[in-house]
Amino acid sequence: MFHVHGFYDRIHFRYQAIVMNEELNKVGVHSSIHIYDGGHAFADVGYGELNGYAAAVAILLEQIPVLLAAGRSGDTNLDGAVDVTDLLGVISAWGTCPDLPVDCPADIDGNGVVDVSDLLSLIADWS
Repeated sequence: MFHVHGFYDRIHFRYQAIVMNEELNKVGVHSSIHIYDGGHAFADVGYGELNGYAAAVAILLEQIPVLLAAGRSGDTNLDGAVDVTDLLGVISAWGTCPDLPVDCPADIDGNGVVDVSDLLSLIADWS
């Protein structure tokens, strides 16, 4: 789960999102939060209506690979085993992932690039 909340939101208090984020993490649900310098729905405090939508889209696109990778393991082809097939998949996907919101299963850590960190994650999950 990804929470986006305006610091100056006068409709919903940011504390609610902070507590929900913390509680989800406590029970093992991947959750993160972004508190931006603005109000409710990106519409005030420095964000005009159109600029607010652009800011919301930018934040969401940044988080998509992280959310897709939450809980992901080295089993990139989801066959129940981390093996040579997964290793070859990571190697063949090496480099920058395609334009989002397309998922990139070889990007195990969700940073938008298939690189050494993904290879090391795969090796750590080897079964």
